[in-house]
Amino acid sequence: MPTELRLRRVRLELRTLFALALPMMIAQLASTAMGFVDTVMAGRVSPQDLAAVALGNSIWVPVYLLVCGITLATTPNVAQRFGAGRHGEIGPLVRQALWMGGGIGVLSASLMWNAEPVLHLLSVDQALVDPTMAYLRAVACGFPAVALYQVLRCFSDGLGHPRPSMVIGILGLLLNIPLNYVFIYGKFGVPAMGGVGCGVSTALVMLFMLVAMSLWVKR
Repeated sequence: MPTELRLRRVRLELRTLFALALPMMIAQLASTAMGFVDTVMAGRVSPQDLAAVALGNSIWVPVYLLVCGITLATTPNVAQRFGAGRHGEIGPLVRQALWMGGGIGVLSASLMWNAEPVLHLLSVDQALVDPTMAYLRAVACGFPAVALYQVLRCFSDGLGHPRPSMVIGILGLLLNIPLNYVFIYGKFGVPAMGGVGCGVSTALVMLFMLVAMSLWVKR
């Protein structure tokens, strides 16, 4: 193969790879950035709320990344069958992945709900334990939803459609900001929750992402 033709083929493959990878990277960055937004907005309430949310993030974000890593196996499995034309095998595969994702989501939520011994093991001040656990338990309520979302996201990515997850991730991040404002400061009849409100808004955003991706997959 001539060198010029080889270079042209490499550039084409790199361009295609970048077009697929960039939306995935943006979607992942938008999802993990919710913890950063929570920390910034909680810091405007009080030092205690800031510390509780930052400490909670150090627990739930790694758990979230673990869930993402496990469900990520769906993408290559779907892509392999889609590329080979074995479309009939994709549905059963994704349904099994949804069962697995739901189980992982419930297990992760249970671990976070009962994470207080970890805080004691880390010698966290007792005054921070209660607000941190309240924040973690609020976020934990959204974990079954976000685990199912990750499976559907990987399904879409495996079919060569990474942009929906990017758009939904960005919308979720943008939605997290006004929801934080409402639940932190108590607007529109909602009681002020301080840092715990960040956890409530994060759980609601996780549910929104699942609903949005479910509508896309159905379409």
